[in-house]
Amino acid sequence: IGFASPTYGGRFVNPKSLKPEDRKAAQYNLDLSYKRAKNIFNYIFDKKKVNYEYQDQLYGITGVTGRSFFGENVPKDAIGMTQKQFCKKYNCAQSQKVIVKFNLKND
Repeated sequence: IGFASPTYGGRFVNPKSLKPEDRKAAQYNLDLSYKRAKNIFNYIFDKKKVNYEYQDQLYGITGVTGRSFFGENVPKDAIGMTQKQFCKKYNCAQSQKVIVKFNLKND
């Protein structure tokens, strides 16, 4: 699951806003977060880079998603901040991540 920081075009973007310019930002960050997760997917299934037991079986059942910055809490003071201000105070690098999640069954 890929994620992006809630910034775009040099400013903080409220993830709850439906303004056209904010929707454009959300779409851009959704695409970015998907690409981020897909790069990890491509790496862990590239047998030239990494090889492990059950790799072939996992390939067919692994999913890739992007979440953009949806689900992020909106700090009340973030509205109107520049990207630099927001990232300095709230550390954008923590939002720019990929989570690898395993759902295992005992079958």
